[in-house]
Amino acid sequence: MRAVDLFSGFGGATTGATMAGADVVRSYELSDEAAAWHHANHPGVCKVADVTRLDWQHEAQLSGPVDLLMASPPCPGHSAGGRAWRQSCPEVAARHAKLNAAAFAVVDAVAAFRPKVFLLENVPQWAQWDRWAEYIGRLAALGYEVKTLRHSCMEWGAPTSRPRLLVVGVRGVGGADALLARIEARKVAKVRAFRGCIDETAATWSPLDDSQRTTPLASRTRAVVDAGLAKYPGGYFLLPYYSQGSGLVPQSVDKPIPTITRRARGALVHPSKGVRMLTARESMAAMGFPPTYKIPQWRGKDNVSATLRMAGNAVPPVTQAAFVAAAMEVR
Repeated sequence: MRAVDLFSGFGGATTGATMAGADVVRSYELSDEAAAWHHANHPGVCKVADVTRLDWQHEAQLSGPVDLLMASPPCPGHSAGGRAWRQSCPEVAARHAKLNAAAFAVVDAVAAFRPKVFLLENVPQWAQWDRWAEYIGRLAALGYEVKTLRHSCMEWGAPTSRPRLLVVGVRGVGGADALLARIEARKVAKVRAFRGCIDETAATWSPLDDSQRTTPLASRTRAVVDAGLAKYPGGYFLLPYYSQGSGLVPQSVDKPIPTITRRARGALVHPSKGVRMLTARESMAAMGFPPTYKIPQWRGKDNVSATLRMAGNAVPPVTQAAFVAAAMEVR
């Protein structure tokens, strides 16, 4: 199966498709940084471009026949995290509206490539977009049956509960339902726990005892730590750095980790070792990336902030591999 990948970012969808056995012949990404790391892992595939300005008929001629089109349009304009900013700042609202509209480039690309199948993904709130009906209608008008699936990435083997919305399109009638059935059939029998992602060799622990620390733990953090020590005595637990909701509750490492974001917001706690932030490789593993995936470095070490800036927006490859494998069965 020959595929193209729009809004390809760090390369999660391309990696997943490759894992499934597809041949990704071209990907498109606007960010120079993300495209550079996409190229480092998938040489010669990524084209740095604004997909809203491309001549898609020309791109289709260059790429040749394509069976699968994948796309992950920008999510900031839909995500719950940006809602307050959109409501309080007209400039942010305008910027997000422009980002949202970029998804229509997918319609133009589908019209040009005419793939047998397309797989689009985003945050679940994408379906609340005020132009959603128009968007789906334009895809359907190209001759595709379009269906959606709200899911959690852990259902297909990624050790993260990251919630997503999948949009599938298959040319003709009845194909989308059949594809969703194949996707559902690929759910894992048992979800993967974050425990398997923990790097036991990481040595950057800070003490839990405030008397041994340069700066005491913040009172809210201390409350979550103490609750975790009581709930998970003698073992690891996760300390999310959020000011509300799940950030106030210690979390088990024997479950999938909550969503990995673009910022370092997760720490690991052990009663005898102390507390430390998750490493770049632990976050990558939780996203379902292979351990050999190349990531940014700083002074000879993995650069956590640069890695998360891209990985936090990525498609979990393990999940995408399951979806693409199902799409490869479409005839």
